[in-house]
Amino acid sequence: MSTRVDLIYMIKLTQITERFEDMVNYIKQIVHNGQELSSEERNLFSVAYKNIISRRRTALSVLSSIERIEEAKVQSQYVSQNNLKLIRSYKKKIEEELNQYCFDILNQIDCHLIKTASTPESKVLLHKMKGDYHRYIWEYASVDQRKNDIDSALAAYSTASNVSNSELKTTNPIRLGLALNFSAFYYDVMNDAVQAYQLAQLLLMMLLPILNKLKMRKAEMQPPLCNQLEITQNYGPKNLMMKEVELKAFENIFKSFFYLFHKGQFIQLRAFYTKLQ
Repeated sequence: MSTRVDLIYMIKLTQITERFEDMVNYIKQIVHNGQELSSEERNLFSVAYKNIISRRRTALSVLSSIERIEEAKVQSQYVSQNNLKLIRSYKKKIEEELNQYCFDILNQIDCHLIKTASTPESKVLLHKMKGDYHRYIWEYASVDQRKNDIDSALAAYSTASNVSNSELKTTNPIRLGLALNFSAFYYDVMNDAVQAYQLAQLLLMMLLPILNKLKMRKAEMQPPLCNQLEITQNYGPKNLMMKEVELKAFENIFKSFFYLFHKGQFIQLRAFYTKLQ
């Protein structure tokens, strides 16, 4: 049996070589050891599944666009439906692969990871991931199946928010990422732009006292972000220090919030939240 150190090495090796299916297999061996994952291991767990799912979500989105074009051709030009049949057959294949990996990660979270999670950050991240992956399933599920995924995603996001609001600092990157994804859920899935805006606005208002103490400078807009921020590592009344990785995450997420409220709309949400999952 491979040691934990060996498994971590193989996980990083498969990540570098972009063998993400193998990466999932190695990380699951650590998950099944029954011990709580470290912060680094949780990140590797997330990266492995994210890359597998993201590629298939992108493929499905492209196929759906092509499908709509072919449907228009069939309706207007009375051409053969053969291309449509081929597209739909291939879409079904990708949807089956998405089901395989989405249900797999949900099973790993429910049956193993949540049971061993002891820190607020771990609990929030895992419940956030549950909400995310139920949202991914919702994207391609049939109308009859969607309600279950909506309910499951809402329950997961709500649980994560309750823990986050009571136990994580406002500037915690996991809390910020959760707020943005939860807002995206309300906007994209629940079709509730008002609740989505209020949720994100609440967190932004909580951040303002801290943001006012940060050094910012204006720069040219770099789509899809409107302003680049120069944030010093020394800030606040007690000269608090942010770890470099947290600083970067905080900076990127705040840019997203800033852009959303600057525009007063959520049309850019999809581009932003894909970076946070």
